[in-house]
Amino acid sequence: MKNDSFPKRQHYIPQFILKNFTDGTNQQLNVFDKQEEKEFKTNIINIAAEKGFYDFEFKDVKLSIELSLSQLESKATDLINGIIKEGSVAMLTDKDKKLLSLFFAIQKNRVTAHRTMISELNKIVEDHIIKMGYDPSKVKGFNKMDEKDVKELSIKMTIDAEKQAPYFYNKAWILFQTKENMPFLISDNPIVMQNNNNFK
Repeated sequence: MKNDSFPKRQHYIPQFILKNFTDGTNQQLNVFDKQEEKEFKTNIINIAAEKGFYDFEFKDVKLSIELSLSQLESKATDLINGIIKEGSVAMLTDKDKKLLSLFFAIQKNRVTAHRTMISELNKIVEDHIIKMGYDPSKVKGFNKMDEKDVKELSIKMTIDAEKQAPYFYNKAWILFQTKENMPFLISDNPIVMQNNNNFK
């Protein structure tokens, strides 16, 4: 979306989700930084966000997917809050499940961990090409990606996440609830995937 007034701070985990993990009074989160091994408290405005995270340029035009993501979030907010209130997913209509499936697919692709994965895979391929005795810059179909390339590919994959939505939709949907003395935690990569199939 073209706009000269994109929000500067852009959340990769929506604030309406983060609110469910606050102390309930002033939207403060208890945070543990794994890299720095530090604990601190902060407002949800300050966490899981970066300046210009979804902004990019195309043919010298500044664009952003931030506003489109916000529109999807506002639709998902009522559904997720309804699930929390009812303590059930049984009331979701087919249309609701499709919208949430899209929301989940986009959420999977919009986080920093996704960009890290793209960057690491690109580096693994580059190292493998070098190990085989070739110059990566001369290998057809391979491009060494810089930070800008990784960001642009991640944004493209976020836009194209609609293709991944059916994989969420076709799963069995089960809601787990915990007790107040054993709270759930949230991370900067909240879509967790586990494959129990044995592929040997």
